[in-house]
Amino acid sequence: MGLDTLTINPLGIENPLTGSGENTVLNWPMFHHDPSRTGYSESTAPENSNLVWSFRTGSYIFSSPAVMNGKVYVGAYDRRVYCLDAENGENIWSFETDGAIYSSPAVVNGKVYVGSRDHKVYCLNAENGESIWSFTTDADVDSSPAIFNGKVYVGSYPRVYCLNAENGENIWSFMTGGRVDSSPAVVNGKVYVGSYDDNVYCLDAENGALIWSFTTGDFVYSSPAVVNGKVYVGSYDDNVYCLDAENGESIWSFTTDADVDSSPAIFNGKVYLGSRDRKVYCLNAENGENIWSFTTNAKVFSSPAVADGKVYVGSRGSNYGNIYCLDAENGALIWDFAAGGSIFSSPAVADGKVYVGSFQPYHRVYCFGVKYGVSVSISPSYQSGQPGGTLDYTVTVVNTGGAEDTYTLTVGDNSGWATMLSENQLENVQPDENRVVTLSVTIPENAENCTKDNITVTATSHTNNTINASDSCIAHAIILKAIIYPTADVYAFDGYSRSQLKFDISDIPFGSNILSAKLWLYRLAADGWDGSIVLNRVDNQVWDGAITASEFDAQTLTNEENHASKFTSHGWDNLNVLNQLNVDHSAGHTYASFRLGWMNDDGSEPSTGVRDGRFLAIESQSDNLLIVFYSKEYDGRDPYLEVTFENFIGD
Repeated sequence: MGLDTLTINPLGIENPLTGSGENTVLNWPMFHHDPSRTGYSESTAPENSNLVWSFRTGSYIFSSPAVMNGKVYVGAYDRRVYCLDAENGENIWSFETDGAIYSSPAVVNGKVYVGSRDHKVYCLNAENGESIWSFTTDADVDSSPAIFNGKVYVGSYPRVYCLNAENGENIWSFMTGGRVDSSPAVVNGKVYVGSYDDNVYCLDAENGALIWSFTTGDFVYSSPAVVNGKVYVGSYDDNVYCLDAENGESIWSFTTDADVDSSPAIFNGKVYLGSRDRKVYCLNAENGENIWSFTTNAKVFSSPAVADGKVYVGSRGSNYGNIYCLDAENGALIWDFAAGGSIFSSPAVADGKVYVGSFQPYHRVYCFGVKYGVSVSISPSYQSGQPGGTLDYTVTVVNTGGAEDTYTLTVGDNSGWATMLSENQLENVQPDENRVVTLSVTIPENAENCTKDNITVTATSHTNNTINASDSCIAHAIILKAIIYPTADVYAFDGYSRSQLKFDISDIPFGSNILSAKLWLYRLAADGWDGSIVLNRVDNQVWDGAITASEFDAQTLTNEENHASKFTSHGWDNLNVLNQLNVDHSAGHTYASFRLGWMNDDGSEPSTGVRDGRFLAIESQSDNLLIVFYSKEYDGRDPYLEVTFENFIGD
């Protein structure tokens, strides 16, 4: 559907914007929202004064923002039109004219239309700010354009112009008796506009012919709003008027206590407007009766915006002013914000946010809205594991914003290890609520020593995908297993059994954390053994396989540990040597030696053994070996030391 297609909205007004595919909930295309100047949006609107962002222009702002397709357009006294990112306020582009800009931009079909005090109306490319055309009027253009049916309607001094929206050619102009700062409303083939000659005019939208005029008691700066066959407009004679849209006859008027610059907003049978008497009024649209009024801190030039049961409006003092949010039903104050400067600008409401400019001294564009936010933390931040093992981390997601939100969780890593979340979507997370999920990381079987994977978990808002947060953790393949065979052993001397093993531990890097150490031995045959073993650390590493019996007996034994109920059946079993091994490893020794004996062998009657050195008998009879441990020389069933450790070297 093109721009020429009309649709009728629930208020009973013609609106080309909904028919052009431009979502009026997400957008506020021109001054007071639409060509009828209703000042109403179906968008949600903020319930508190959360300042999402502010942008400082080069000078004060009289212009009212337009919002279209995620961008905010506004003019400033520094002669520039600005295009800002609606989400973060970053400046996308600016276009400089030759005069101050009081006019409020209108954005339709990818073009920005705005007036300047350099006597021109400009048409700019909405994406990049490049000039498409300009039209020179007779004087300043403070009036805000209305775009309808491929035409631009705008006021100057002393004329109302109708221009071709594509090329800027003048289609017609209408001469009034004074300055036209009022912004035209266009409804049902008619143009409604006020003038400093005290009149409200109704013109034929096609040819500019006068249909009727209504004379007030003073200037008409206010822009008319036209809804349900009625024209609502303010005057410097302190009155608000309701006129018949067909013939201009007065239906009612309401008197305030000062000039009415503010343009009325109309919704749900009510008229909302401000006055220089410092008040915001809510009137019955049918008869003009005062429903409520709210007193602000200063004069009200700003035109109210109505959305989501709320009224947004600004006040203007001498270098101060507030932005107010009022309850549309009863006028109760919901929130206010001290802008630090006068507010002439009229709020725009789009996509749940309120945008408004300030005059002096701060001259900023403000954006108020719900703050969306999220934080992510992972605990622990570091874990190590054995190749093939799985490490579990706790991921905590917190809604740090001001509204319920849903988050999608994604995992990234730099080593390609297998990762899994217990949940990847957290729905309906309330403000300040914590949600916890488990991150599982599997270390590959073939992971090399000391390799790491840096894993990142990101939570992204469903409401606004630019809102996200991440945290990272490290999985480290540093738990290693070493199998160490003896470099020397002793099994028998002169008919007495002796069992002593020596292991080279130099391949376990100094500084590693030894998690377990097991001495594995094989029971070949025995009968009736009670499994009572004693193991000593040998505090002498000089010996080798050629050690003599006297040298053997002269060695220092320490760190004795008893092991009951071991080797009670045929096959492999192990002795825990962690504490004994750590003594040698912590001292930086190259070797660790262990001596095995029978727990009841006090040395007075030492165990006897086999003379060939292949076996050790802890207790024996002449014709029956009760317990036999296998030596490294027999059939491959060698004793060995199994050490599991964490290697932090090179982290």
